[in-house]
Amino acid sequence: MTDQRERGSDAGQWASSGQIERDLVLTDADFARIRELIYQRAGIVLAEHKREMVYSRLAKRLRHHGMTRFTDYLSR
Repeated sequence: MTDQRERGSDAGQWASSGQIERDLVLTDADFARIRELIYQRAGIVLAEHKREMVYSRLAKRLRHHGMTRFTDYLSR
């Protein structure tokens, strides 16, 4: 079994409720904006079940740029 260090910094910590604790929050509004941008630029329709994929991919970029909010990243 791999530990969090081996999987990368994106791996969340499991809370006692079984939910992953996140260091960044992807709001519904941010996710809707991301979906719209992806559709406009690439013609790709991202379904709601792709939210975790979007979070994990973009969270890496936010951390790289020292950002704490998806809204700030989207405003760049």
